[in-house]
Amino acid sequence: MEETKTKRIKMSNVICVIAILVIIVLVISLLVTKSSYNKKIANLEENNKKMQRTIDDLNEKIVADEEKEEELENIIANNTVETSSDDETTANTTEVDQIAEELFNKGSQKIREIIYSSYDQYALIIPSEEKTLDKKIYEKRNALYSNIEMEFTNIFTDKALEAALKERFIEADDGFLYVSIGGQDEWNISNVRIERVSETEAIDEIEYKITYNDVELDNSVSEDITCTMKIKLVDGEYRISETNYCELM
Repeated sequence: MEETKTKRIKMSNVICVIAILVIIVLVISLLVTKSSYNKKIANLEENNKKMQRTIDDLNEKIVADEEKEEELENIIANNTVETSSDDETTANTTEVDQIAEELFNKGSQKIREIIYSSYDQYALIIPSEEKTLDKKIYEKRNALYSNIEMEFTNIFTDKALEAALKERFIEADDGFLYVSIGGQDEWNISNVRIERVSETEAIDEIEYKITYNDVELDNSVSEDITCTMKIKLVDGEYRISETNYCELM
């Protein structure tokens, strides 16, 4: 009986030991599993951080690329505007130079007419009336001074207008036109070349150097002759403001 009891105690102890060992194994297994899970979680978190860093780097690169693209577009746009502005300036300069050449051709023709024309388009008053001023004899015409003034105003202004008109014309008798007696042989010019010398933006005035050749009635051509001319804007249109063509000024 005693022996049986002892065996039971021993068996019980063995079972307890086994149970403890099983519990220990289970605990160790749980600890190992938890450690493995922790490592996996840590790895996942690290991978997540790396991925986030990669995403952030990509976002920064995208933003940087967009900024560079925008900067490039702005540079291209600015260059386009500057090129367009330069082209427009060049076009405007060329257009004004063409206007200046046309003005010189018209103006020089008017100035030559002052020297050689008898101005028969303005009929003499009958009976004739004359006035003498500064040793010049002026004949009264059946026209108003404003008629000849309008002709010249379409081409000249300022000093050039004043100098051109006073060469042959005076106003008297309540606005009538008087033309001085005189006249020379007619001649022309050719091969007109203009060169822009300076520009005064404040008064929209541009100065040119003009080179040309006289052509006489026998078609003989002179050597190069030079003169100067200034043009300025008057009511939105260019006029000759000064010139020394034919020693006008």
